[in-house]
Amino acid sequence: MNTITNLNFSFQLEELPKKLLNTAQQVTTGSWRFQLTFNDQGLQHPTWYLTLVQSRVVYSGIERLSWSNFFTLLKRFLPPLRTAQAQKQILQLIEESSPEEQEQIGTIIKKMQKAGIITHEQVIHAIHHQLLSDFDLFLFNCSGVAEFIPEPELVFQAQLPGFKLEELISRGKQRQTEWEIIKTRIPTMQCTPILIPAAMAQANLTEAQKQQVQQLVTSGKTLEEIAQKMANDPLEIAKVFLKLVSNGMVCLELLPTANPEIFIVDDSPLIIKQFKNLVSSWGYRVLTCQNPLVAVEQLLRCKASMIFVDINMPGLSGFDLIKQIRRQSELASIPLVLLTAENSMTNQWRAQWANCQFLAKPRSREEITQFKNDLKKLLPNLSNATDETEV
Repeated sequence: MNTITNLNFSFQLEELPKKLLNTAQQVTTGSWRFQLTFNDQGLQHPTWYLTLVQSRVVYSGIERLSWSNFFTLLKRFLPPLRTAQAQKQILQLIEESSPEEQEQIGTIIKKMQKAGIITHEQVIHAIHHQLLSDFDLFLFNCSGVAEFIPEPELVFQAQLPGFKLEELISRGKQRQTEWEIIKTRIPTMQCTPILIPAAMAQANLTEAQKQQVQQLVTSGKTLEEIAQKMANDPLEIAKVFLKLVSNGMVCLELLPTANPEIFIVDDSPLIIKQFKNLVSSWGYRVLTCQNPLVAVEQLLRCKASMIFVDINMPGLSGFDLIKQIRRQSELASIPLVLLTAENSMTNQWRAQWANCQFLAKPRSREEITQFKNDLKKLLPNLSNATDETEV
């Protein structure tokens, strides 16, 4: 007689893989939601979603599966999708689609493939790399509670390439062994590599290889940021730098982090006040601007880690302001988030096209908790963030 395993359970360190495999025959289509407790990583995102369609894993992320979140996944591992031309093509495909088609991720992907924007193999590549990277972070290194949310509609909305859970877990275990070796020399991917010129000059590398290493190291980016810039698997980047560190060509530095500065541009004094009170209570320094016409000038005088921009403002729209920000070399790489009360598919796509995150303002008290959770997920990591302040 078959027994039914509880699909809501708690788990301790290293227990999650086994418990997921024990439930594999009972879950077909839906999302696992994990509330995680990290042991020593100090990560800010305590929620992880793992989505299955017909028993195959199709998505992993710190937010639930949606087109916006799935497209972010694709851009992470497929640089051609980061270009303005590609995003303009995709926006046009979306606008030409019916409302029903816009809700179907698989349909949008097929249209992108037909238009030559992306290939089926590239989609498989991106999903697989995202799954393994998230398994590295979440599957083996935390405790917490798990809940399975049935979503039968995903059979029609998310017809995506998927992978067998047992095969992913098996590969994840192999990667854990590789990470253990790497961590003897590279304790965290938040380290910044520093070039050792004398050792590099004597290294048995071609000039082209030396130039490539110098370009990576002199960028001032962390190993994690280098992996993202190169659209590569963090494990593969770590292996490369393990060799460089072992050969004495590179050393690693873990820089102390000051509280990030958050900049918001919004013509509403009430929104400015509420946003500042909330985000400041989490330990961030918040700089504000109510006049979009002087926002760029103010931004050039500060060191913002993230910029929030309202869409609808008098004198200059949020999209036009973003164009001005992007034209400034000192500001071009700062993450941007569009704020709006109009949570439409078109606005979400325009945000993606502008290479921005998207955040819907709460329109009722019932939406405040979700807004706070979404906002905190967007903000740069800060270990002392709390949830004490009301909006």
